[in-house]
Amino acid sequence: MIVEWKKPNLKVIPIRAIQNSVVDGKTVGRIITKSTVILTPGGNDIPDEQWEELKANVQDNIDLGDLIVHQKEDLIGNSKGGKGKEVTKKSNPVPFKDLSTGKKKALIKDTENIKSLDKWLSAEPDETLKVDIKKRIEEIKVYLKTGKKPEDQEEDLVFG
Repeated sequence: MIVEWKKPNLKVIPIRAIQNSVVDGKTVGRIITKSTVILTPGGNDIPDEQWEELKANVQDNIDLGDLIVHQKEDLIGNSKGGKGKEVTKKSNPVPFKDLSTGKKKALIKDTENIKSLDKWLSAEPDETLKVDIKKRIEEIKVYLKTGKKPEDQEEDLVFG
């Protein structure tokens, strides 16, 4: 599941899961597990199972447009009996490799999560996009080392 955090800050989302504790095939109690998911600005690749656990905690962010959930659009009919505007409904998570090239480029540019970028790099067949992903990873690594954003790095090269 690809989600895009539109804010410049991190978003920490608590997850609380309740599972049955089973011993010798019998339920003997419940185990409460707590964890968190941290969204960084831009694209974040979240496992579908984890998304199911946390999506209720971010519905307000989705409604406000702070969190974009990338999903496939399924045609569910059209408004004028075969003519006119098509009506669509969003459903089904879409992996990075199935996004349009334009959407991929925008996500790569805005993403600050190296784990997501690495995952996309290994799944991306387009060599041009692989170069873009590698460049973005390098920019993030330089930023983490020097504290300089890509636009500041370019100025150093010019005025160096």
